[in-house]
Amino acid sequence: SANLSIASASAGSAGSYYCLIKNAVGTRQSASAKVTVLLKPYSTKELKPLSLNHGKTATFSASIQGGKPMTFQWQKDGKNISKQTTNKLSLRGTKASDSGTYSIIATNAAGSLTLSTTLTVAAASTTAKSAENPVELNEESLFSAIEDADNDGLPNLLEYALGSDPGSNESTYSPIVDTVKDGNGEAYLSFSYTENKSVRNVTYIVEHSHDLKTWEPLDLAKVTINRMDRGSYSEVTLYVPSDDDSGFFRVRIE
Repeated sequence: SANLSIASASAGSAGSYYCLIKNAVGTRQSASAKVTVLLKPYSTKELKPLSLNHGKTATFSASIQGGKPMTFQWQKDGKNISKQTTNKLSLRGTKASDSGTYSIIATNAAGSLTLSTTLTVAAASTTAKSAENPVELNEESLFSAIEDADNDGLPNLLEYALGSDPGSNESTYSPIVDTVKDGNGEAYLSFSYTENKSVRNVTYIVEHSHDLKTWEPLDLAKVTINRMDRGSYSEVTLYVPSDDDSGFFRVRIE
């Protein structure tokens, strides 16, 4: 007929439509009309539940497709987690109190999708820790700590700056590099590290290198910076556009 109606549009309905008009004299093709179908968020993969020991890092990654633009929001037990608006969620130094139900809500103009899973964190065992040789960060002890790393000096120095002892088996505070996507499908390289809230007179400098020989401070004008309050320390994440930079990253502590 002269009219075409698509009762329930789907992905296969997208395309260019035209009408062929025929009579005994000949055939004429109408102008084309382009149909774009905005798909609501969907996923073919469920979030996997995690069961971890105290102090480990929990990472959830969602694979969600659909029409753009799309927004992401992570929740814990039904409450939004501040500034967690990409397709991945990483929690360092997990504690028993971090156990719960985690969800990601993806939303676009066509609708929304919620994926949920659970995190179970085993409580830490309680042990006595010797404090016979506390580290005092004056100039003399700094050099002594570096020269006497076998005596746990250097790990304690890093513990002071990062909030955890990198020399222990429970260390989860080392810098982490990952890739994430925002709701528009734009890819970013994420670089995360931690800052101990109790430190004084310490500067954290994120540096970038192409060859591991020459290091330069990262141009912060090109990145987005998020900070997450994790109790005794802050988790800092820098999002670098993946098509804007590559190579190696590090945190220099002065």
